[in-house]
Amino acid sequence: PLTLLLGLHAYLGRYAHPMADDFSYALKDISLGAWKAALWEYQHWNGRYASNFLVLFGPLRSGFDGLPLYRMIPGLLLALTLAGAYTFIRTIGRTLPRTDALMLALVQIALFTHLMPDLPEGFYWYTGSVSYQLPNALSLFAAALIVRGSRDGKRWAYLAAAPLLFLITGCCEVSMVLAVIAVLLLYSATAMRGQGPSNGLPWLLLAALLGALLMILAPGNEGRGALFPVRHQFFHSLGMSALQSVRFSITWAACPALLLASALWLLHRQRLAAHIPGLADGFGLRPWMTIAALAGVTFLCAFPAYWSTGILGQHRTINTACFVFIPLWFLNLSVLAARVPRARLSVHPRDLPRTTIAFVVLALIDLGLSGNGGKAMRDMFSGRAQRSDAQLWQRYDLLRAAAATPEGIAEIPLIKDPPSSIYVLDLRGPDFLVNRDYAAWFGLKEVRIRGTAGTDRTRPN
Repeated sequence: PLTLLLGLHAYLGRYAHPMADDFSYALKDISLGAWKAALWEYQHWNGRYASNFLVLFGPLRSGFDGLPLYRMIPGLLLALTLAGAYTFIRTIGRTLPRTDALMLALVQIALFTHLMPDLPEGFYWYTGSVSYQLPNALSLFAAALIVRGSRDGKRWAYLAAAPLLFLITGCCEVSMVLAVIAVLLLYSATAMRGQGPSNGLPWLLLAALLGALLMILAPGNEGRGALFPVRHQFFHSLGMSALQSVRFSITWAACPALLLASALWLLHRQRLAAHIPGLADGFGLRPWMTIAALAGVTFLCAFPAYWSTGILGQHRTINTACFVFIPLWFLNLSVLAARVPRARLSVHPRDLPRTTIAFVVLALIDLGLSGNGGKAMRDMFSGRAQRSDAQLWQRYDLLRAAAATPEGIAEIPLIKDPPSSIYVLDLRGPDFLVNRDYAAWFGLKEVRIRGTAGTDRTRPN
């Protein structure tokens, strides 16, 4: 069932369409060339030295002929994320049966797709997905390599992780913050054990710090920041980030599927501990450490947005927090079970199979009927995704027809009943970015909502 649910998310990619920045980045590639455009972005817009190349080399650089590839991206990213989770789990549990490792990986990714605050921008919008979800997926492979290097003394693993970490750091600001903090914590943990840094650990620190400097010192940060006059307000950023941390942590912790998965984890913890070294004693951690990590991860992902813009304008950054929150949640459960006897959960061995089946069924019901899984189900089986796809193809025909007229002005209807699981950012006033990107791509003077006669009216609620 979990495979089918993730397969549904991948299948919905066939109804995805490019939106907003997808067009503008493709036009920059076509007009300047990707390399010059990437340099322009770094000098005038942001310091994302890695993801800027990816968005400029995106599927639309070949026009709508690249749409089939565009629609494959959600499935490819889901597969990459699942492969990363499986690789990491197999690394920390070398004797864990492959089927068990795959099941744990499926659970992790299913919970993530269920809970992530912005599924459409997370997987179905190319510009957002390669800037945020791609580094999430790659971080699992990097973590697996770091475990190999730390546990087995494999210098090659550190050396392989370093360029991967450099790539992750250059994708977005939240990935940069988390990468630097993770490496610093690794250094601190090594020092607390009375060990000197291993041969490969300095390479990780160098990769993370070099990437962070390239991001922070980019001239383009100031150009983009000028659009947000309320930026760089420390106490506002601090307070709002803390509030968002409380908000999302409570929302995720109250999810029935996560609570049921937590009960299953605790019920089967001893069996898993036989295959995952350190799990039985909570990896030597204290509850305050993992509780602080749970509370801090959303704060760390929200703060860069508030600091640089003054607002949390979109939830792609919180998707990253959710991605890290889920494994930290289960780590926290393991630490609590190891340190606090009352946190342990057990049933009579005779009742364990029936209890497991009951919890699994209830969790699957929640995953399929509520949250992002429920939205995907409704979009697919109500025909909403298909209808939106047809309307967008009709929109392109209207835009092309308007481009052939002397006026060069297109009046376009809004998408009726758009899907909630696929990214559809609709028209607003003529100066709105979606309108402007359509106009630039199709060679129009202006794109309006049909019936507004050029007024700057946003879409009604």
